[in-house]
Amino acid sequence: MGNERMQVDYRVAQGEVDAAAMHELAGQIDGIDQNTAYAYWNAITNFGAGHVAEVDGEMAGFVVSHPFAQPDRRMEWFLWQIGVRDDYKRLGIASSLVRMAALEGVSQGKNALMMSIAKGNKPSKGLFRGFAESLGTDLVKVDSIYIPMPGEKVENIYSIRLRELFGQQQ
Repeated sequence: MGNERMQVDYRVAQGEVDAAAMHELAGQIDGIDQNTAYAYWNAITNFGAGHVAEVDGEMAGFVVSHPFAQPDRRMEWFLWQIGVRDDYKRLGIASSLVRMAALEGVSQGKNALMMSIAKGNKPSKGLFRGFAESLGTDLVKVDSIYIPMPGEKVENIYSIRLRELFGQQQ
């Protein structure tokens, strides 16, 4: 496909413009949950932030993140979902999107990036571990949750320290 010369454009997601495309793209990516277009719109518009990676005007990837809702985790930013179209994997798009979500959290005064990784999802764990290492810190497992649904899903919750690593002050 000639990916080495490809121009990737990044921008802030717009709920009404991008929600349906995020829904569609999530359905094409193995290993991530496909939420409703409304869930993407709601997350971007009312709760947090989203960023989109585009190649030739086509969505190549996205990330949605928001403040952690639990009162004891007010200083944490949660990366809710990230996805990259198969054709564009291993080009640094996911790493760039994680960095954008982390910087959004820092801009909101948060000091850690949290994420859930399904047990056994080695690509996601590798992505986040690599991002943490690029900041000179660790990916730390802080919790596990069991979601009773078909397939009995176990999600591990991880954290990456942010604020001091990006040179921001509270």
